[in-house]
Amino acid sequence: DNRSIDLEQNIPAAGVNRTATDSWAALDFHCQRRQGATLWFTRACVGCFVTLIAIIHNSKILNCLRVSYIQCVWGTRNKSPSLVRLCDDRIARYANWSLIRQCDACHTQHIINHRSYRSNFCTMKKIHSVMRNHIEEECIDFVLLYQFCSSDESELNSLQEEKREIFEKNLQDEGLKLTYTTEEAPDGTSLNFVHIHAPWEVLCKRAEMLKLRMPIKENDLDKPMEKSDLWQRVKNWFLFSDGEHRHYFTTKFRRDLVDKFNIPNRATFFTTAQRSRMVWDILVRTGYGSVNRYKRGIDHLIRQGVYLDAFPLHEGNSKSYSKQSMTDRQYLYRYWARMSKWWRPQPYEIIRRYFGEKIALYFAWLGFYTFALIPVVILGICCVVYGYMFLNTYIPSKDICHGEAGKIIMCPNCDVGCDFWVLKSSCLYSKITFLFENNATVLYALVMPIWATVFLEMWKRRQGQLSWFWNLYDFQLEEDVIRPEFQMYVTRTRINPITQEREPHLPFSNRMWRLISSCVAVIFFLCLVLALTVTVILYRIIVSHHFDKTDIQMVRSNANLAAAFTASLLNLIIIMLLDSLYMKVAWRLTEWEFPRTETEFENSFIIKVFMFQFINYYSSLFYIAFFKGRFATLPGKADALIFGYRPEACEPSGCMIELLIQLAMVMIGKQFLNGVLETMLPCFFKRVRKYKYKNMENINSWLRDYFLNPIPKGFLISEYLEMVLQYGFVTLFAAAFPLAPLFAFLNNAVEIRSDAYKYTVNFRRPLSSRTKDLGIWMNILTCISSLAVLTNASLIAFTGDFISKSVYIWHYSATRTLRGFVESELSYFDTKPMCLANNNDQNSTACNITHCRYRDYRNPPCSLAEKYFSTLTDKVVDKYYSSVNFTLSDAALPTLCSDNYERNVRWWHIMAVRNVVLFIKFSISYLIPDLPGKVNVQIQREKYLAKQALYEHVLNKRLMMQRSKKMTENHNDDDQQTSAL
Repeated sequence: DNRSIDLEQNIPAAGVNRTATDSWAALDFHCQRRQGATLWFTRACVGCFVTLIAIIHNSKILNCLRVSYIQCVWGTRNKSPSLVRLCDDRIARYANWSLIRQCDACHTQHIINHRSYRSNFCTMKKIHSVMRNHIEEECIDFVLLYQFCSSDESELNSLQEEKREIFEKNLQDEGLKLTYTTEEAPDGTSLNFVHIHAPWEVLCKRAEMLKLRMPIKENDLDKPMEKSDLWQRVKNWFLFSDGEHRHYFTTKFRRDLVDKFNIPNRATFFTTAQRSRMVWDILVRTGYGSVNRYKRGIDHLIRQGVYLDAFPLHEGNSKSYSKQSMTDRQYLYRYWARMSKWWRPQPYEIIRRYFGEKIALYFAWLGFYTFALIPVVILGICCVVYGYMFLNTYIPSKDICHGEAGKIIMCPNCDVGCDFWVLKSSCLYSKITFLFENNATVLYALVMPIWATVFLEMWKRRQGQLSWFWNLYDFQLEEDVIRPEFQMYVTRTRINPITQEREPHLPFSNRMWRLISSCVAVIFFLCLVLALTVTVILYRIIVSHHFDKTDIQMVRSNANLAAAFTASLLNLIIIMLLDSLYMKVAWRLTEWEFPRTETEFENSFIIKVFMFQFINYYSSLFYIAFFKGRFATLPGKADALIFGYRPEACEPSGCMIELLIQLAMVMIGKQFLNGVLETMLPCFFKRVRKYKYKNMENINSWLRDYFLNPIPKGFLISEYLEMVLQYGFVTLFAAAFPLAPLFAFLNNAVEIRSDAYKYTVNFRRPLSSRTKDLGIWMNILTCISSLAVLTNASLIAFTGDFISKSVYIWHYSATRTLRGFVESELSYFDTKPMCLANNNDQNSTACNITHCRYRDYRNPPCSLAEKYFSTLTDKVVDKYYSSVNFTLSDAALPTLCSDNYERNVRWWHIMAVRNVVLFIKFSISYLIPDLPGKVNVQIQREKYLAKQALYEHVLNKRLMMQRSKKMTENHNDDDQQTSAL
């Protein structure tokens, strides 16, 4: 008997291997309690055979069968038939197998039926001792880790040990079960682990407190998809996943109504993500001091060094699996977190079940956004292809590169040291500009704000579906749990007018001065960002000035281009360096404000971070798009200088090329650096760890998870921020860079798999959290979409040449073409002041020419108007407008040489474009409902069933009270009759 019990307790706790178990899926073996050497010998042989198979395949179930055979043999010899039943519960716990047992006086039959193994419930973790003796497995919902200090710090050790004892005793008082193990790290230090298990009663109490929605009845409205519905299947491939549809109606969990919920198995009723979240809620609210109310929460104990860390465990090894038996983590790694599986749809339901709703919603939004980019990717590529096809026939480029316009002498770009230059040197600029800014680009820029509106409206519908599928459609802010930090540090309380319960309250005066001080700090850092942006602008001005004066012809002819590239690179470096600083500053300021709930904390933190990063990333782009060249002075000696340098002016072909360079450098460079940091560095550290722990082949799961990278605070906010900034690059400056959606699509396709690999393999398991929507991110996306209407319309009207080209074609060109457009865009400047500034040096270029040209909409000096307008008439009209009789009268000269320039036409165009696009945007927003009709029907049905369940519970309770009352009355009547007799 003792031998068989020892064997049962030492069952190897290795991973399940279905290679052997598939052939033993239906195994009958008989264990008859008869005394006989022949039968005993037969059973022993069969037991040895099963033992050999188990050793070869390392299978749990075969080990269990091996023990059952040996126990059966020992039970036969020692007349202990009860020992053959010891393996039943163990098999059910290990592999989730159904066990049918038939027993009689001399016959015990075990039929083991295999079913699909789905470890979507509590993770089965193995607790090994130092001598690798295997003890009983149990469900570990959370792990705490601590180390003893050195012997020189005995006082600190005793103090920390006292806090641990109080804290762990309070956890046990909450109903949690704790077990302890000690492991040896590779460096020889001892690591002490506390394994936390939450029993059923504790989970029910916490689920009611957190207001989790749990299933009550099957969904009778959820119809399976028909095979003939091809469009539905294609849509599911892109946007949905198998098993996503809900099969049950749900309601908020209540312990008094537990019999009304659909609970086939208590072990699988709550998912692992829910279990870890509920245990974490207990950890952050449990105290470690006897009296002081501020001594509360695992976070404070970790900061004080009492515990090193606290984390939930992953479900087994991510890469050690078989096709027939995979945990959720192994399934996600095999079919989701690998780059080779980029073509597979994301399994959102399994992601939600393993990581929680908040992380699942992030991947759902990222997948939806990436899929929505496909039409604008195609449109952007078509714009560039259109520009490439008509590049050789583009008249302004031909005039600059090969025509008379290329011989035009342009004014110097600086006051001292810069020389005159010919327009032909801008040939490359004009070609690149037309490649990205052409007639198709204008259509693309008008479509992008409309696409952004349609995308957001369709996402609202998709978001409503997911919130319904994941039981969070009625999750409101008032149901959000109060932050433990708020409860600990806020001393005053008040009655909540909604719940009529007393809760912590921060007075308005205290909150206001905290908000004011936080706003002052935010304004200071925003000014710091603007100062750095101005620094980059000054760098561009100074570098361009010195490049213009260099003796190298190639550098001098491409001075602006070289300055733009180097300034963009410098701006990118500054942006990346300031990223982490702004995140830390925003986190500290938000903690200082003491938000009441987690939702309020995240919203305040997100607003600060986005404000910092918006100015950090977009300020230079807005400067180039809408301000550069507006402050440029006339050629010659300038009065308004910036630190002794002339303000920047755009190229003759416009500022679009510089905006394109800046946008491409920041967007693509940021994506590339983030991709390297998120993909290459974790792989590098993984190889380092693998080499460091190469001698630890069979380490325990909690020790293996401890060696993984810890999850940083606000990790999901960083992921959203990266994508929202990318969304701004795609929509705000669509007219400047039509290929932005293409690079965004390629980046997101890699981002989905790299993030999946990061959270599944390289990082510890994130703590699950609930959310029904994007929250404040949705408001930010809406603001960006509305701003995109203004920015793209302004780019077309002010920065680009579309409006001026249209005006020229329809009002000035006799041939309705762009012939002569380049000359019409350049104004005249008298070079006499420049010659006088050079002391009438006849060798200088200024004294040998009468005028130079510069890009602006100004009339020439009146002293040159008659001469040069008549020259322009003879030169240009004879070549391009031979059918036009162009004459100038003396009465017209004062008007033509006036320095005033009316821009009313452009303003009318921008107003028309903006109002039309805004009207279309708001019309689409109004016409597309936020929630699909099918989901709305199911929500109403669920509410009805929840009311019915509550009504039935109350009705049953009343019936029981009436029956109890009648029984009491009958009992009293019997007593009265008995006493009367």
